Amino acid sequence: MTTICKKLSDLKKIFNTLTEKNGMLERRLYKVPSKLKNITNIELEEINKKPYYIIELARDVTEDDKRYIIIMIMRDIQLFNEKKKKMECIEYIKNIKNIEKTSLVIIYTIGNKEDGGKSYLQNLNSLENYYIKKDCFKFHDLTLFYSTDELLTNKMNHELQPSIIKLLKQDENKPEIDELYDKLTISGLEQLQQYCINDPVVKFYGAIPGDVFYLEYKSQSNGIGYNYRYVTNINCL
Repeated sequence: MTTICKKLSDLKKIFNTLTEKNGMLERRLYKVPSKLKNITNIELEEINKKPYYIIELARDVTEDDKRYIIIMIMRDIQLFNEKKKKMECIEYIKNIKNIEKTSLVIIYTIGNKEDGGKSYLQNLNSLENYYIKKDCFKFHDLTLFYSTDELLTNKMNHELQPSIIKLLKQDENKPEIDELYDKLTISGLEQLQQYCINDPVVKFYGAIPGDVFYLEYKSQSNGIGYNYRYVTNINCL
């Protein structure tokens, strides 16, 4: 029987990274339900037997503006392959309401160093571009994690990461972003230091090109320092 993760312990680590304090959901400003935080090993065993598992949450940003997030954890990328007549995931996506306010996170639990190798990645890229990134799926943002390894630990808690990371979204925090022109004496956001769209920080927060990160660092010699980084649509190798 095919399972989502080869090791149940890996699935548990992914759930921890998503739901723990300062985990992905909290950093994206979603309140994590206690049931999801305290999921049991027995529940994880049942989840692991399924073709894929979906986490769906809503958050209130303002009274008249909501954001939604859908996280799909899966092993078999063929679930997105119409030719294989395994369209469950695509049909689910087609029926999402308020798709323009929805963040989609897809976690593939087979890494490029595991089963499948180069042909797996080629197949993945083909399906991803044809189905997930089609113009009809206008998600607010889309994040793809290509292997279990990317989420086995919360990399944002690493000692080399900034002590404070705050995402300024172009649609939610425009006034604060506009203030940067005078504050930093710049004529364009592209003058800031930049983040590639596939940087781990950008992916973890679900940022899109045009967003800005505020980063604060602790230094033994200089106390506290800070800078801003602009998210570009450039992929870094």
